[in-house]
Amino acid sequence: MRVLIFLVGIPGAGKTTILSKVTEALVLKPSTQRQPRYTGESEYHFEKKWNAAQFAWSIDRGTTKYGMRNDELEKIQRVGITVFDPANLENFLSGDFGTKVELVTVGLDTIGSLDEQHARVGQDKTRLLDQVSFEAQRGVVRNCDVVLTGNAETVAAAVNEIAFLLGGRGGIISGESIKKLMNAGTLLEGGDLQKVETASYDLRLQNKYWCQGKYHDLTDNNPTMEIPPYSFVIVTAVEQAITPRFLVGTFDIRVRLFISGVILSNGPQVDPGYRGALLCILYNPSGRKVCLTRYEHFATIQYQTTALKAKGYTAQYQDKKTFEGFVDAGTAVSPGGQIKEDLATLDVTLSKKISDFKNFWWLVMAVVVASIIAVFAILATMSYSLIDKASQATEKANDVASKADAAISRLELAGEKMSRTIEAGEAQIAKMKTVIDEMQQTRGTSENDKTKKQRSVR
Repeated sequence: MRVLIFLVGIPGAGKTTILSKVTEALVLKPSTQRQPRYTGESEYHFEKKWNAAQFAWSIDRGTTKYGMRNDELEKIQRVGITVFDPANLENFLSGDFGTKVELVTVGLDTIGSLDEQHARVGQDKTRLLDQVSFEAQRGVVRNCDVVLTGNAETVAAAVNEIAFLLGGRGGIISGESIKKLMNAGTLLEGGDLQKVETASYDLRLQNKYWCQGKYHDLTDNNPTMEIPPYSFVIVTAVEQAITPRFLVGTFDIRVRLFISGVILSNGPQVDPGYRGALLCILYNPSGRKVCLTRYEHFATIQYQTTALKAKGYTAQYQDKKTFEGFVDAGTAVSPGGQIKEDLATLDVTLSKKISDFKNFWWLVMAVVVASIIAVFAILATMSYSLIDKASQATEKANDVASKADAAISRLELAGEKMSRTIEAGEAQIAKMKTVIDEMQQTRGTSENDKTKKQRSVR
């Protein structure tokens, strides 16, 4: 998408001067109905007639119209730039113009007081502001996507760099870009240009830090910060973030500390539009303390352009520059990071409990052993009694068994005699049957003989 940069500044801020020094963007010429202020003024197209259909936008400033021709806007190939009045900016941004091009606002905060504003415009009554208007318009300027300060050369260099970055649109920005933006009062506040590297900046350790429930201050007499073994500290950088809305930052631990085992923990990024402290946790997972001195390079930050300009960070930490803005009262006094100390306390507690347990265990063992011996004694006594009774019972059982065996023997003899008697009886019966059979045969013969005699007599 094509990009249009608005240079936004109150009257006298130097918009025209900066525009004349721009080389990295196409300078667009706005239109106005007002008369030229001086012979040869070429900042505007001075329109005798105003046909609204010919303009991408129109703004009324008093009785005078200002705007941008459609044909002027169509000249943009990658990045265009023009000036804009802060008094009308908020109303303009609430419209739908931003759908035609990507709009990036660059605020020129180059006037610090109303008196300075009056001097800048040469006491021109048509451009003088009152205190209320001055404060209101300066507030709009300070809320732009990027806010620049400094002299004309410094601001112009930063504007050209912004146009260059927006036109290139990709990758991590170089050290030269970082320097130009820092020079113009954006990107990092309180920075040192000597700390700019090829494509990054070396963040330095601030005087104040938090460790194990207390805040500590580094001084000339006490310049060293110690990270206890298995513990951590919360630190901030000397530099404060002033991140443009088309850049995103990330920072991490420097190599020397990384090799020493120190781990840096922070948010995933420095959001576009964020202003405030650069805060992080440094954790020491080793068994020995790690030391850093104040103002030492402890982390490195780099910046990358976003695909499109972001709306900008507006959450709770905006403009928070001290620990108190991030760490609540409860967390500030909590004994976080006392891992080694907690382990030592736990070791003492466990040792005592183990000792108490051992003593208790020996007592229990003594009671158990005594109980076992008593049980065995009782069981032994009972066993002897039971064995004696069992022996007597066994003898009785053997006596009964002997008597039973004798009775069985007698029964067996009686059975044998009975069997013999039965056999003898059966023999006698057999003989009797034989005698009876013989008698019957004899009787039959006699009757036959008698019959024969009777027949013979007849």
